[in-house]
Amino acid sequence: MTTQPNQWYVGEVLRNENYLGKFPTDSTVIRYNTMLCVSGYSACPVTVAIVSYFDFSHNSVMYTFKNPFFAFNVTNAKFDDNIFYGAWAGGSSKTEHPWWDQLWTPETGSIIDFDALDSTKAALLLGHAATGYLDTAAEQLRNVEVKNNVYFWPAALTSFWTAWNDTAHTDSIYTTSWMNARTTNMFSDKVTWPGFVESGNQNIDPGFGASIPGILNAAGGNGVGLLNWFVAVRAGTGTTETYGYKITQVSGAANWTPTWPLPETADMHYSNVAMQTGGTDGRPLGDPYWITGSPTSVKPQTNPLPSKFSLSAAYPNPFNPGTHIQYTLVRSGVVSLRIYNVLGQLVKSVVDNVNQGASTYTVNVDMSEFNSGIYVYVLKQGTDQLAQKMILVK
Repeated sequence: MTTQPNQWYVGEVLRNENYLGKFPTDSTVIRYNTMLCVSGYSACPVTVAIVSYFDFSHNSVMYTFKNPFFAFNVTNAKFDDNIFYGAWAGGSSKTEHPWWDQLWTPETGSIIDFDALDSTKAALLLGHAATGYLDTAAEQLRNVEVKNNVYFWPAALTSFWTAWNDTAHTDSIYTTSWMNARTTNMFSDKVTWPGFVESGNQNIDPGFGASIPGILNAAGGNGVGLLNWFVAVRAGTGTTETYGYKITQVSGAANWTPTWPLPETADMHYSNVAMQTGGTDGRPLGDPYWITGSPTSVKPQTNPLPSKFSLSAAYPNPFNPGTHIQYTLVRSGVVSLRIYNVLGQLVKSVVDNVNQGASTYTVNVDMSEFNSGIYVYVLKQGTDQLAQKMILVK
């Protein structure tokens, strides 16, 4: 989905086209996808009419030229367990800053970038007349979760940014971050935004194979490479250049089929072991099927649904400093798994009010920051609650 350098803003995975306010969206769920070299948005759920629920989880968003989201005004949303690798590689230019893809207040854009509701949306959410931007009563109704995401910009890209700006180009850029100051404040201000929750987000290298970082440079059928494409866009010299991953010209070939297994299969299987069980559900971060293998048929599911709400003994136990906890849910719902000391004080939230489906989950628990002793871990879903003891020995 890359485009020509004079159309670099084109190319989006999903846009809610209800800007006229006549077509409200109930729910949008985007899961288990890889968006590789999509120059524009992965999702654009910003509209006049409110999107009731937006879920963007377990996706791999890699080498977008623009910001992956235009999602400032989501009201109920979840951004969990994703990988953002080399995202927003194009930055924002001097002429674009500070209003590039901002709505009501100027900022330097970031991967996770939210703003208060405008007057129209606040009125829709509250069901009464508009009272203006930043209506606290409306903001207190919003629920946004951002958990267990990984974001990373490879050194070849960050070094390129530095060299570009140091050369004093007329179109030097403002580079992105994970979460800008405005958005960080929204998660910190629990009076105005009590429903904004973020945890477990890390800036770490997944360890993809060599052909993935290679997208930055002209090699292996990647077009001119993303960095040269950047120059074509920012210097205004581009004509028909493209960048991508092992670009294939299908032309008019009849019955064309792609190379299978896909050439990226091995290199998308990242080497960071902790990330391979790092999801809020214990699954691999990002698109999990690069790690676990994709379904290969459409046969009916033969595994029965779990029949008993259960919490297993930690393994190993005693342990130092990490252990594994497995639990089983028989229905969908909001789940918490928390650890307490013998005084009943909460010391760690392993699963913090996450909506999970009926299944068996395994989570890794790191207690390296705590003292030796007996701890109790408690699984809760609705009125159901189970507890087990575990012993940390250092």
